[in-house]
Amino acid sequence: MVRLTWIMLLLTGGTPVCFGQLTAHRVELGQKVPDYVVPNILNNGVPNVGNVNLNNDQLLILDFWDTACSACIKAMPKMEALQNRFDGSVRVLAVTHESRSKIEKFWKANPFLSKIRIPTVVEDSVLSRLFPYVSRPHLVWIRNGIFVAQTNGDYATGEYIEEVLRGGRLDWAMKNEIPDFDYSQPLVFARTHMGDAPDFKEYDALMGHQSGVRGHLGIYRDTVSGTIRGVVVNMPIAHVYFQLLRKSMGWDAFSSLKRPATFITPNQLMDCDDIPYHHLFYDRQVDRNKPEWDRDNEISFETMFVDSGQSDSAVYRRMLSELDRRLGFGIRFQRKRIKCLVLRNHVGGGYGDTQFDMCGVDDTATFSGPLTNLIYKLNQCRLVPPVFNESDRLSSQSNVELLLTPDSDIASINRQLERYRVQFVLAEREVDMMVVVRPTS
Repeated sequence: MVRLTWIMLLLTGGTPVCFGQLTAHRVELGQKVPDYVVPNILNNGVPNVGNVNLNNDQLLILDFWDTACSACIKAMPKMEALQNRFDGSVRVLAVTHESRSKIEKFWKANPFLSKIRIPTVVEDSVLSRLFPYVSRPHLVWIRNGIFVAQTNGDYATGEYIEEVLRGGRLDWAMKNEIPDFDYSQPLVFARTHMGDAPDFKEYDALMGHQSGVRGHLGIYRDTVSGTIRGVVVNMPIAHVYFQLLRKSMGWDAFSSLKRPATFITPNQLMDCDDIPYHHLFYDRQVDRNKPEWDRDNEISFETMFVDSGQSDSAVYRRMLSELDRRLGFGIRFQRKRIKCLVLRNHVGGGYGDTQFDMCGVDDTATFSGPLTNLIYKLNQCRLVPPVFNESDRLSSQSNVELLLTPDSDIASINRQLERYRVQFVLAEREVDMMVVVRPTS
């Protein structure tokens, strides 16, 4: 069998862009941007007096957004604060293709934008072609007229801005997106200089993160060649195994498992000593920003073999086996009796003193919403035990209000929940955990 490992995608070159009397190519990283004065700018939702030249001696950050991108809108106050912090050195320019009239009304009505004074380009048809993208948030960084970076919102921090202002090479996970990537074509051959795929009937390949391609897992059957290809693109190892296990066992068997959530959460994974957790699943409390973690830890995997009428479940089981062999370990569901955090009807008594690990809470914050959302939030914290709801006093739509801090514990949460007549307790439950295992010889 042919063994092919660690082949990275090669991006294609620029495509022509025409606007007005100017004909230009898509700007590539490291290139000088064209002389272009940006028109149609609103400031605080009203027409701006001046325009912006892409070529200046500042660090210019283009923040592409539209009214459907909630993450973009929520980040606007942070972007304005960063511009103010680096006053005179950094300028943020929001960019949208949407109409002037729509943005004027939306800006005034949206609570995140009504007091924001970041200028925004409207009715853009040029910048999005010079710096094309697929998903938002999308930030384009231009320093002294040179296109130095394109990223998502994770890089919008003072630390990263200072790194750009210092100059030098940026070892960032750049946001290079390939639109309409064809997952039905063999990944190993489709985006490399190897030419057309040889007439292989069987091969498998374990690769790293593929630049510009979104995460994907699926099966493709080629009736002409009589082969089946199983493919995984850009997924964390724990997520790959979760999806393969779910698909291989069928919905009835999967839904009968005892788990705190339908999808994988950080606190469902039990790691082993020699395979650190943070190589299997992104942990925001330990790791640097997520794009860089993805670049260094996500895997892509491809296996092709003769189609002899195997069911989809059988194909996914074969993918599991091949991946185990490639990685030297596997992940399986195993039923464990462990201590869990259980929401029950309040019956009085002590509050408990177990410390939470409130990931995502950096300061005192108000939680407002259904308790199901709080349970979901707790299950996203790696060091919180699996959380289950066994109370019948609050419906899934019943809202609660709580104050959360990084030091929140069961006692502080339960004191606030008493008025809702529910409480958390630690209790042993059988749970189907995801456990790292070694293949048996």
